[in-house]
Amino acid sequence: MRDAWNDLWKRLRATEGRDRVYQRLMELYGDNRFYHTMEHIANGLGQLERARDLTTQYTALEFAWWFHDAVCVPGAVDNEERSANLAYAVARQSGLPHGFGKKAAKLILATKEHNPRSRDGKIISDVDLSPLGSPWEQFEENSLNIRNEYGEYSDGEFNAMSTKALQGFLDREHIFLLPLYRDQFEEQARENIRRALAEIE
Repeated sequence: MRDAWNDLWKRLRATEGRDRVYQRLMELYGDNRFYHTMEHIANGLGQLERARDLTTQYTALEFAWWFHDAVCVPGAVDNEERSANLAYAVARQSGLPHGFGKKAAKLILATKEHNPRSRDGKIISDVDLSPLGSPWEQFEENSLNIRNEYGEYSDGEFNAMSTKALQGFLDREHIFLLPLYRDQFEEQARENIRRALAEIE
């Protein structure tokens, strides 16, 4: 992961903060996390790479991905906004242009409703949701890890939140917005969600 971060920083030509920011990200993604960890970031980087030729500004997309779950308080409604603000602040403090920081922040916000209009927004949204289309065993493990992050919630509270979120995805015409990801993950994701909802009931 360190090599991937250093490579991004080099391509950004940022003036300062490489090691300090990386250490801060490691702390954030390791702080009482079970699902929203650096492993999630690493897996997503691989999925982003598949869409490199589709992006309009790949480095901003990659930068946004590193920060998109930097703030992740279970049950909070402003995690994406706070993560976006952090990414923008880091970009500016590191000597990156205002437009770059705004672009990265906007991409992070695309992971909140998962219904963006821009191509890059659709990419980061699909990458964020790609674990829904994992094989069932991995989906189960991811679900358990998310449950562990919500440890302060009762089973009833957590199941109600999960049901609402999962049913929302199932009710969409397409979970994944781009054919690149839809072709790979859509069918399995819907199967997983239906199975998970049946088990909750």
